[in-house]
Parts: sequence; structure tokens; C-alpha cells
Amino acid sequence: MNQTERFISEMLLGFVACLLLIVAMHRVANAAECVEPTTACAALLADIDATCERSPQLCRLNPDRYAAIENCNRIDKAARIERAPILLSLVTAYRESGLDPFLVSSVGARGMMQVIPRYWCPADTSCDLDRAGARALAQLVERHGMTGGVAFYRGGYRALRSDDGLEGAQGRVDAAKRVKRGLM
Repeated sequence: MNQTERFISEMLLGFVACLLLIVAMHRVANAAECVEPTTACAALLADIDATCERSPQLCRLNPDRYAAIENCNRIDKAARIERAPILLSLVTAYRESGLDPFLVSSVGARGMMQVIPRYWCPADTSCDLDRAGARALAQLVERHGMTGGVAFYRGGYRALRSDDGLEGAQGRVDAAKRVKRGLM
């Protein structure tokens, strides 16, 4: 094989590799568009869309619709596993992080539910933050009722005893009720 033939062979191999990469990327993009939101997530996302239209400054949702659906579905699944109020868990995840699984707060709260691992995760390092947040919310709602549980989740005992903490928590409970009406 002379140099010209070798050059042509290498160019053809490079071209085929590029085509395969394009096909693979196209398949991934099409698969992403096929992810369907759960019923609860569809209702939440519709409510968020309406809020974002009315008040764009209040919109915290990542514009990547696939990521929003995927992340919302993760919280829905975690809430079902932990027997937490599903719509309240979804509203909490949206309000805490905008459904951003990589968010870390200045006080060390992590993930979509903004869980502080030292409080809600076992000592191991493989803590599922979605489930930990749903479990925490379920336990607090069981102990303090809907509004009290959300207030405690948001800010501990101090929020549970303050008008501001309870008012903010009631806002989330009301949002979950509004999303539920969207399901009907």
C-alpha cells in the first residue's frame, strides 16, 4: 500500500467514525425526547410553566426540558418509595433547587431536595439524596402535619415556631394543592 492509498484509507476511517458518532448522538437526542413525565410531574411542570409565563423572575426551572422531566421523575419515584406526599415532595424539590440535582447550598445542603447529609443520610457515602429528602419530608409531615412538617423541613424548629416559617410552608402546601387541582 503506497502513501496515497494509506492516506485515503485513514480519511475513510475518520469519516466513518464521524458518521457513527453523529448517529449515536442522534439516537441519544431522540431517546431523551421520549422520556415521559409521570402524571404528577406533568401537572407540576404545567403549573411551573404557567407561573414562569406570569412571573419569569420566579422561574427557577432549568430550560432543558428533558433534564426537568428526568429529575422530576426521580423525585416522584423517591417519594413513592419513601411514602412521602408526592406532590408536596415535587413542589419542595422545585422550590429548594429548581430540580437541580447538583445544587449545593452555603450550609452544605445538597441535591434537589437540599438535604443536609449529616442529618438525613446514614454514615455511608452512598446516600441517595432524593430518597433521603423524601424520607425526611415524610417523617416531618407525619410528626408535625403538612404545614408544620414543611416548615420544619425548610428551617427546623425555628421555622416551625415563626409566622414567616409557617407562612412559607403554607405556600408550598397551597402550591401542591394547586398542582393536584391540575390533575383533575
